[in-house]
Amino acid sequence: MRTRTIALTLTAVATGVVATALLGDGFASAATPLTAPGAVGVQLSPGETAALANGPVLALADKVIPYDATSVALAPGSQLAANDAWKYASLRDIIGETTTQPGGHVDLFVAPGDGGLIVVQDW
Repeated sequence: MRTRTIALTLTAVATGVVATALLGDGFASAATPLTAPGAVGVQLSPGETAALANGPVLALADKVIPYDATSVALAPGSQLAANDAWKYASLRDIIGETTTQPGGHVDLFVAPGDGGLIVVQDW
């Protein structure tokens, strides 16, 4: 039962981070909804990604969401430090790196259960 409670809490926090990012930063356009097996999410435009990277939400997310509840798919050519399968970077660094690339944007997914928050870089 404890595992289920923790999973639900992480899912709620990750969902709140995505919702706050979209609503709290005053995005003029709506993000594109996405679905994947066992996950739902949004695709942010380059402008929405930049707004998210420059807002306060990512600092809060790094404090609230445990690192082991966050998965990241880095784009080819990413300069973030890697050690085997582990990436050592804050969400601000991960999403900020995306904004430095032409057309760079991120997809954010929430996967109930063990998935947590999934961030996908794309450029």
